[in-house]
Amino acid sequence: MITHKLSAQRRSPQFIIALFGLVFMAVSIFLITNEYAKKSEKVIYANMFDRLKAINEIKKHKLEIYFSYRKADIQALATTQTILNLTQELSALDREFGVKGGTLEAYKALLSGFKSYDIYLKNYLKEYMYEDIMLIDVQEGHVMYAVRDQGYIGIDLNASLYKTSELARVYKRVLHDGRTHLSDMHKPILHGDDPVMLLATPVMIGNRIDAVLVLKLPSNIINSVMHFQSSSKKSLESYAVGEDKRLRSDSLLEPKLTVKNVFNQQDTTLIETQAVRDVFAGKSAKGLIKDYRNIDVLSVYSGFVIDTFTWAIITEIDEAEVVKEFEAIRYEIYTVSLVISLIVAILGYFGVQSIIRNYIIQPMEELYTIAKGFEEVIDQSSNEIFIYDKKSLYFSYANRAALANIGYTRTELLDMKPYQIKPLFSKEDLNRLLYLLTSHQQKSVKFQTVCQRKNGSRYNAAVNLQLIDIDGEEKFVAFVDDITDEQRALEEREYYYELSSHDHLTKIYNRQMFDELFARKVEDALRYKFDLYMILFDIDNFKRINDTYGHAKGDVVLQKIALEVSKNVRKSDLFARWGGEEFVIILSYSSYEAAMQKAEEIRSKVAAIDFETIGTVTCSFGVSTLKEGDAHILFSHADEALYRAKKGGKNRVEFV
Repeated sequence: MITHKLSAQRRSPQFIIALFGLVFMAVSIFLITNEYAKKSEKVIYANMFDRLKAINEIKKHKLEIYFSYRKADIQALATTQTILNLTQELSALDREFGVKGGTLEAYKALLSGFKSYDIYLKNYLKEYMYEDIMLIDVQEGHVMYAVRDQGYIGIDLNASLYKTSELARVYKRVLHDGRTHLSDMHKPILHGDDPVMLLATPVMIGNRIDAVLVLKLPSNIINSVMHFQSSSKKSLESYAVGEDKRLRSDSLLEPKLTVKNVFNQQDTTLIETQAVRDVFAGKSAKGLIKDYRNIDVLSVYSGFVIDTFTWAIITEIDEAEVVKEFEAIRYEIYTVSLVISLIVAILGYFGVQSIIRNYIIQPMEELYTIAKGFEEVIDQSSNEIFIYDKKSLYFSYANRAALANIGYTRTELLDMKPYQIKPLFSKEDLNRLLYLLTSHQQKSVKFQTVCQRKNGSRYNAAVNLQLIDIDGEEKFVAFVDDITDEQRALEEREYYYELSSHDHLTKIYNRQMFDELFARKVEDALRYKFDLYMILFDIDNFKRINDTYGHAKGDVVLQKIALEVSKNVRKSDLFARWGGEEFVIILSYSSYEAAMQKAEEIRSKVAAIDFETIGTVTCSFGVSTLKEGDAHILFSHADEALYRAKKGGKNRVEFV
């Protein structure tokens, strides 16, 4: 009886419809799972490209900072009294004995009397970690001096053997325009296995170039900038390639592929990938390409222009490693989906309602939750994510973070377009940005704007806009960060730093900040053994100006003088308001002549300022130098010199 009833139930149309319905639902869940897996793959790729681009930009920025600091080093060294004195003595020795032919050995023998210079410059090389220092005569192009590699002394850079060398090229560029120049990486013209880069700058005696100073940069310095080894991403690396298609930094993934081996012809590998070809064709891009190992990689690359040459800066990760991140999850979801789909079909066949309710419906809901997992990753992202149609520009999706911040429901947002929530954007502005993507000029567009919530309030936003294929249809996807708090915090930090470190009236350093920075200047001067000078000056008859014209006019005088002096000091100098009408300047890597000249230059420029109803105003100046590392003597001497200038008639410069 029971068997007959079950058989009848299985043949009933309702049972068959229910059974097919369950099977259809199971298959649908599996297909939904597959679609979300595909979407997650696109998101993971997009995020990885963003990360690679950020790393690439950081590497370029670090290179810019490194080379700018090295240029500051050589420019400061070229103005020290040590280099100026050494240049003059070597030039005189060169004119008397010559640096070539039969007199070269006699010239080198006389260099033994330059031990004090050798000690100073060897300490400089050790402290700043350079390989060598050379001085080149500008009259005939001879190398007059080298700290470590004596073999360079006497080399004639105009001779046929050396005139096409990188040393000759960088030397001639300095003579041509009188500026600091950097050579590309190259093999040294003499012995030595490691490739080098050279930094050259003029040594000025008065208004003429008397010699060219050359620093040999450390051979492995580019590695220290470009290399890092991620603990979680084993194949992630950044490297630099020159216009000759040879590496400028060692490979992390191929230990034998080093700059040293490439330049010494022990490894003839040239980097001729799509990334390198694009960079030297003037393009910066990203994509899936073959790297120098002929392996598929996600690559982000751009050009880095240095002096007269360009490097390709490339950041890459193996595609296989990126795929591995989501393959395990995808495999697990497919397996669970298939197993539960089969269970649904089998249990549906037996048609028991209690089993269907307890053992089919509940597992289906769990499976659906798994299938929705990838969407939840996007929906619960802390980033606001908006998706809108390529043609109509109507929103088709916004995740929870976006809806929570913007204040609209998802239904309300479907009837809106992006420029309706970005009050600073017109339709034309948006179309111009979108054109960069639709015309494939750019893979992504990053910008900052202001978004407006439903309640009318606004917030600052950083937007990363991309054109992504979703389900076979191109959609605009905007990844949005609310940066209101970050910008407010940045503005507050800048405001309070300015408030605590700068004089509120003149906008230059105040006494408190001066004391802190001055202590560092003295410490550096003692450590690196360079000359440090102080210029202390105040405004003549300033009390009379305040009494006659009022304190408001006196404030204008202080502001204009501070502005004029700021224009006439170097970035490496320290300029501050000492108090009242007194100001102080600290000159690093300076000399007596340079300090007196700078004080006289400022004195004349201040005296030329027209203060309208007040007329002209003058200042008196006291100059002193750091002796025996005693900062107190430096101040007292500067103060004494200022007193002499006042007593001597004002509007003058005195030195103690």
